[in-house]
Amino acid sequence: MILFNRIEANSKSILKIPHIPGVYRFIGNNQEIIYIGASGNLQKRVSQYFRQTSNHNRKHQKIKQLTRFIEYQGQLDVESAFEAERIEIWTNQPVLNIRGNTVHSFSYLIVRKKPFSHLLCYDEKDYSKITPDDEFYRINTHMKDLIEKLEIIRRKIPFCMFSNGKSCWDYQLNLCTNNCRVTSDNHDNRGELDVHALITDLISKESALIPQWEVHITDCVSKYQFEQARKFRTTIEALESLRCSFGGQCSLREVDKFSFEITNLSKKTISVQIKSFADGKNISRKQESIQGNDRFTTEILILYFLMKYYRKAGSLPNEVHIDYPLSKQLQIRFDKRIRRFYHRPVNLKIINNF
Repeated sequence: MILFNRIEANSKSILKIPHIPGVYRFIGNNQEIIYIGASGNLQKRVSQYFRQTSNHNRKHQKIKQLTRFIEYQGQLDVESAFEAERIEIWTNQPVLNIRGNTVHSFSYLIVRKKPFSHLLCYDEKDYSKITPDDEFYRINTHMKDLIEKLEIIRRKIPFCMFSNGKSCWDYQLNLCTNNCRVTSDNHDNRGELDVHALITDLISKESALIPQWEVHITDCVSKYQFEQARKFRTTIEALESLRCSFGGQCSLREVDKFSFEITNLSKKTISVQIKSFADGKNISRKQESIQGNDRFTTEILILYFLMKYYRKAGSLPNEVHIDYPLSKQLQIRFDKRIRRFYHRPVNLKIINNF
C-alpha cells in the first residue's frame, strides 16, 4: 500500500513534489481533508492552486485560504491516478469536491436524424428532451464549453457546401438564419456524413482530422501566414480537448439488472453480470470482474462498483435491480450519491431471483 507524503502548503515545499502522475489531498487546520484531486503531473497541478494570480476562481481561492498541509501519492500512470482519486473522494467525501456533483459538470451531444442528421447540445436538465431515435453521447465538460469547442471546429470544416455557400453546420448547431435545406431535393441525407465523421473522429484512438490540420499549419508558416496557422492550431486544441472529454455513447434504458457472484471471498473478487432492458427487450448484456482490498467489505465494494458504473454510463435508467442484499443504510447512501450526481432519483430494488 502506497502511503501519502505530507508537506506544508507553501511554494518552497511544493517544489519538492515530483513531476509524476498521482493523487493529491489538501488538508485544513483541523486535519480535515478539504479537497482531493489527481493529475498526470503532480507538481505542476498543485502549483497552479498557489500561484500569485488574480485569475483564480472562487473555489481555488478558498482552497488556498483553507489549506495548511498538502499530501500526495504517486501512481504508475494517469489512469491509476484518476482511479485512486475516485476511491479517495468516495471514501472521504471532501467538502470542496464539486466536480461531477452538479448538473453543469457534463453535457450531452445529440445526433438527431430528423429532418436530417444534425447536432444539438443538451445539459442534464434537458435530459427529458432526448428521444429514443436520437444518438447521444456524454461529454465530460460544461455545455457552454462544448458549444464553444464545436463553434471553433466548424469554422475549419465547411461540410456539405451548397450553392449559397453556407455550411450545414450553421443549421446543425441551430445558428442558421437562412434555412437553405428547403432549396435542396436531397435534404433528408444532408449533414449525415459530416456529423458522423466528427463522432467517428472523437471515438477513434487516433484522429484523422488533426494530421490534416498539421499539414495546413506547416504550409501556412512556410507562406508567412501566421494568423491562419494560429487559427488551425486553435482548432486542433479544441478537437483534442473534445476528444479528451468524450465519454462515449449513452442509451435510454428502463431497467438495469446486476447479478453479483463472489468468486474469491478472501481476495474480494466479484463477478458481475449486467443486463439492460428497454421496451421489455434486452438491449445489452455484458460481464465484468471487480476486485477490492481489505478496506472494503463485500457490500461496500458492490456499492462502489454501482457508483463507478453510473459515473461512466452517462445516463440513468428508471430502475436498478440487484441480487445482493444491501443494507438499508447503504441503499440510502446510493440514493443520495445518485441524486447528487444526476440530480434525479433512481428506484433501487433488491431481487433475489432474476
